[in-house]
Amino acid sequence: MSIRLRFLATLSGLAITAAGAASQDPPAAKAAQQQPDKIEAEVRAAYLLGPDDSIDIRIPEIEEIGDKPYRVSDSGYINLPLVGQVHAAGLTVEQLEAELATRLNAYFKKPSVSVSVAEFRS
Repeated sequence: MSIRLRFLATLSGLAITAAGAASQDPPAAKAAQQQPDKIEAEVRAAYLLGPDDSIDIRIPEIEEIGDKPYRVSDSGYINLPLVGQVHAAGLTVEQLEAELATRLNAYFKKPSVSVSVAEFRS
């Protein structure tokens, strides 16, 4: 076998090996992909909302609520259609979801409420 042919065969083998390795996620990449979910869970459980936090609220029964983020006022309130003023400061995301669902029970059967922090106060 000529040197040129061996070189091409070796080069082809390396290219195939590199392509296979590139398509696999290294452990660090997998950990980085899982990190946002872990952070979101920690925020939901521990972070207390406060003035100037911007939150996304999704309530499928009230479409216009999900159109924009809601900023917690200096006095700690958010103002939502149908629900009115809700004191959000000092609550976790989960607690705010529960409070909104409780208030919406008067209008809907088992309302679905989802809250997430869009922007943390600086």
